[in-house]
Amino acid sequence: MKIPLSWLREYIDIDWDVEKIASELTMSGNNVEDVYRAFDLEGKIVVGRVENVEKHPNSDRLLVCRVNTGDKGYTVVAGDPTMKVGDIVPLALEGAKLHTGLVVKPLKIKGVLSEAMMCSLEELGL
Repeated sequence: MKIPLSWLREYIDIDWDVEKIASELTMSGNNVEDVYRAFDLEGKIVVGRVENVEKHPNSDRLLVCRVNTGDKGYTVVAGDPTMKVGDIVPLALEGAKLHTGLVVKPLKIKGVLSEAMMCSLEELGL
């Protein structure tokens, strides 16, 4: 059974890290098989608002989007044809590590620099 840490903390008032909680649960006779982290939220995955969407100049299937996080705007090359201005999206910034092990970094895609990565729920491990 998978139990979110947030749910567990609703019932147990503790400030331990997840490894300590897993250890204590195991020592109390409850089997903890694995600790699964959906993704790394250490400031590298944020919420952004799509401000502009244009067709990619060198691809029929890609879009070039401008996404604003409130602190900064990012140019992002995306493959989702349903993307539109006003969409609120999860945005993985440079250095973010996704659950697949992929580390996000700026990348030129067909000649356009993509500074971050808009993520689907699957890419976030949710």
